[in-house]
Amino acid sequence: CCDIGDHRTAEEYKEALDRILKPVIDSGIPFCYVLGNHEHDTGVEKEIVKAYEQFPTCIGKNDETAPRGDFNTNLLVKSSDGSEDILNLWFFDSNNVCDDKSISVYDWVHRDQIEWYEKKEAGIRAAHGGRQIPSIVFQHIPVYEEYELLREAKPVERPVAVKGHAKFEDKYYVLKDGVDGYLGEGPCTPCINCGQFDSWKKTGDVVAAFFGHDHMNDFVGDVDGITLAQCKTSGFN
Repeated sequence: CCDIGDHRTAEEYKEALDRILKPVIDSGIPFCYVLGNHEHDTGVEKEIVKAYEQFPTCIGKNDETAPRGDFNTNLLVKSSDGSEDILNLWFFDSNNVCDDKSISVYDWVHRDQIEWYEKKEAGIRAAHGGRQIPSIVFQHIPVYEEYELLREAKPVERPVAVKGHAKFEDKYYVLKDGVDGYLGEGPCTPCINCGQFDSWKKTGDVVAAFFGHDHMNDFVGDVDGITLAQCKTSGFN
C-alpha cells in the first residue's frame, strides 16, 4: 500500500490505517508497505512508519543504514519447508516531488540509495555462498524506463491514446505490442533517468518491479528482461 491519504496529522493517519488495514490485519497474513509521495506531503513520515510498526502482522522495518528516505528495506522469503532463502523483496522510498521543478516534477530513488541497494545485495549474495537471490522491487514512483513499454500513437490511434507526462507531454502514447493491460494516463515517472533501472541490470538480481503512483494505469511488460508493472487502477480519495 502507498498514498493511503492526505491526512494532516499522525493521529489522523493512524486512524485511517486502522480502518483501511482492518481486513488485512484480521486475515493474519503478514504484510509490508512502501511510502508514497502523499505520505511525504504530510510532513510526519517518521510517525507514519511508527504507525505501521504497531500492527503485529506488519513485518517491514526501516533499514537504518539506508542513507535517504524514511522506509527502505528488504525481506528474504524462505522455501515452503523453511530450508533456504529463495526470494528477496526490496522496498524503496521513492521520495516526493523534486525541489527543482525545472529538473523534474517528481523525485526519484537517489544515487546514495542505489549504492545502499548494491552494497546490501552484495552482502546478501556473500551470505549465501555467492548464490544470487532473485528479487522483486516494490516502490511508489515508477522508473523512467516505463516509457519503453509505450510507443508514440499513430494519428488514427489518437482517440485511444494518452498524453505523456511532463517531459513526455508533447507526444501521445499507446501500449506496445506484447504489453498487457490498460493505459489510462501518461506514466508519472521522474523527468530524468536516475540510473536505478541500470543498477538493477548491472547487479542482476531484480526480475520484476511493481509501482503505484499512476491512478489510472494497470499494465505489465518486459524491459531488458525485467518485468515492470503498474498496480491496479485506483481512486483519488
